[in-house]
Amino acid sequence: MKKLFIFLFTVFVIHPSSFAQCWETVSGGYSNMAAIKTDGSLWTCGENYYGEIGDGTTIDKHIPTQVVPGTLWKSVCSSGWSTYAIMLETGTLWAWGFNGNGQLGDGTIINKHIPTQVSAANNWQSISAIGFSVLALKTDGTLWAWGQNFKGQLGDGTTIDKDTPMQIGTDHNWASVCSGDSYSMAIRTDGSLWGWGFNIYGQLGDGTTIDKHVPTQIDSAHNWQYVSAGLNHTVALKTDGTLWVWGQNNYGQLGDGTTIDEDTPIQIGTGHNWSSVSSGYFHSVAILKDGTLWTWGANDRGELGDGTTTANYTPTQVGTDKNWFSTESHSLYTVVLKTDNTLWVWGANGYGELGDGTTIDKLVPSRISCDPTSIEEQHTIVNTISIYPNPAHDMLFINNEQHLPIDRINVLDMMGKIVLSITNPTAINIEPLANGVYVVQIFSAGTPSQYRLVKQ
Repeated sequence: MKKLFIFLFTVFVIHPSSFAQCWETVSGGYSNMAAIKTDGSLWTCGENYYGEIGDGTTIDKHIPTQVVPGTLWKSVCSSGWSTYAIMLETGTLWAWGFNGNGQLGDGTIINKHIPTQVSAANNWQSISAIGFSVLALKTDGTLWAWGQNFKGQLGDGTTIDKDTPMQIGTDHNWASVCSGDSYSMAIRTDGSLWGWGFNIYGQLGDGTTIDKHVPTQIDSAHNWQYVSAGLNHTVALKTDGTLWVWGQNNYGQLGDGTTIDEDTPIQIGTGHNWSSVSSGYFHSVAILKDGTLWTWGANDRGELGDGTTTANYTPTQVGTDKNWFSTESHSLYTVVLKTDNTLWVWGANGYGELGDGTTIDKLVPSRISCDPTSIEEQHTIVNTISIYPNPAHDMLFINNEQHLPIDRINVLDMMGKIVLSITNPTAINIEPLANGVYVVQIFSAGTPSQYRLVKQ
């Protein structure tokens, strides 16, 4: 064995202000998250059973992993088992992951592990997907849909799945779309609100609980600004800054202080100062114009971010910060951006969808570093377990003076791929690894500590 020299070990803890001005847009699907940085690069993390991470594997990723390095992206949408993104320079649409209902739009029902182009069109504007159905707009204001359609959620008047994009109607005045779980919501350029698909809880807001197979106007107002569809409840904003909700309310996700479903839009409070909203599976998130953050509804996985797992039936402020900017949450966890382009997450994390390097649920906001190789260490066992030497050449040793139980050690490359996984080691042979920077995760009692490793 080659002679080893002991180097002074340095713990790499990244200060919260590091890598600011990083994350630009984010989308939280059921069990994975996708986000675009300010440099146009696309990153994903979480479950990867169907290849929804887009890195060509089916291995879950617990830290953000870059998709097609060198490519610039305009927008992204994570549906949970499939991912969709629009290229910035070409306007083309790409999809990958689960395709059992044709939701990738490539004319097949074959899963894809890397981005695959959807049609030859180069004028895609925006996309929304939850579950197995997809809605998209083109720059000419036309509406397109494909995927699962058993509740008429595609809006073509049928309940037949479609494996390629099809235009819904002939109108060119659609402004925004939002896909819920088996239902759809959209706003036209005249400010009118439309819904179609599954409606058993009144989530369409048309005063009935009858499914609709074509776009149906919701009330007669023409001042709708933004709408977000969740599992079975809907939240929306009007141009006057008022907040409106309807649909299922079994966990208080409507925020009106009750658990009674509503089949027409009802206003929450009397304020005219709401700026951003999103609907999770059973909870809701909103931001006021003063930058404060508010949540309500179910909280079993900590998705409200208030440090508890207790549900709230009315909007409750999260912390005291006043620089929250936008939220896009459609699952059992919450993702929010601040005005400084930092990304904060909390809630369910069973597949590593929060991107913090663990699979541990978070009850309060946790910041996701812009650099996946510089994730903050988990301070529960910092300074009791460490690695040496660093940099290292052939062997890496574990310093465990308190003899804590070590469950396993993972070594991840810069793309978030696990390249080594060892159980109960005292030393790791890293000589086969290419020179570069890696992340070493040491799991003790189920809790990981993380270190940046330089292999030379």
